[in-house]
Amino acid sequence: MSVASLRKASCIGQWLNIDPAEQHVVVTSGKVEIGQRIDRALRGIVCAELALDPKRVVSRPASTHYSPDEGYTAGSNSIEQSGVALRLACRALLEVSQARAARRLNAAVAEVRYTGNGEFAGPLEGAQVALWELWDAEVAAMQITGPALTDADRALSGNITA
Repeated sequence: MSVASLRKASCIGQWLNIDPAEQHVVVTSGKVEIGQRIDRALRGIVCAELALDPKRVVSRPASTHYSPDEGYTAGSNSIEQSGVALRLACRALLEVSQARAARRLNAAVAEVRYTGNGEFAGPLEGAQVALWELWDAEVAAMQITGPALTDADRALSGNITA
């Protein structure tokens, strides 16, 4: 994977956290909001990747204490760096959550599908488990792996709003 932002911050929890009580996904990046609406754009990417209502996605201001170290954060590469890293973090989160949902629902991974808005459905009628119920420190510590985004994936980055 050749996403520069993931070289120093390769765990799901460095980019995304889940607040189970509020049922929110919390987005963290190393980009500082200075009026360019980068927070809004990055939240929009997470909303699209996780098929979540924008009210369920909140941004955490950048801080040297907990944000991914993205080095120089000014300029026009924010979406290409943070946006792609967040998309891959979302995909990793869904992959690990689907496997956990399958265990929770006593089903095969292939029988569990993500229905959007934070819900996984199993093969039996009414069998569901929420993303918020599957989150823990182990998920946060998991490495972001997976295929690089395609050109079609990258083209979407400029068309997402929240």
